[in-house]
Amino acid sequence: MIAVTNGMAPKADLRGMAKHSVAHSIFRFKCPHCREGEFFVDRNPYHLSTVGDVLEACPVCERKYTPEPGFYYGGMYVAYALAVAWSVSIYV
Repeated sequence: MIAVTNGMAPKADLRGMAKHSVAHSIFRFKCPHCREGEFFVDRNPYHLSTVGDVLEACPVCERKYTPEPGFYYGGMYVAYALAVAWSVSIYV
């Protein structure tokens, strides 16, 4: 069951979940590492100017949320290989 209270983010009925479970941290928008600190700048999804803004680091464990420099290289190589395979299969 999901309920909206005070214009804040939708609150899921999390009575059956442990406080530090992965599902609990996902539904409560918590840090993926410590599962206690906030993840987004503003939890309210109706503030459209900050709807997708992520904090620089977790306020509790101080882990940075930015990806490492080579984070997207794997996806780039896979996308290139799929595009080449698709192009060869169409033009041959």
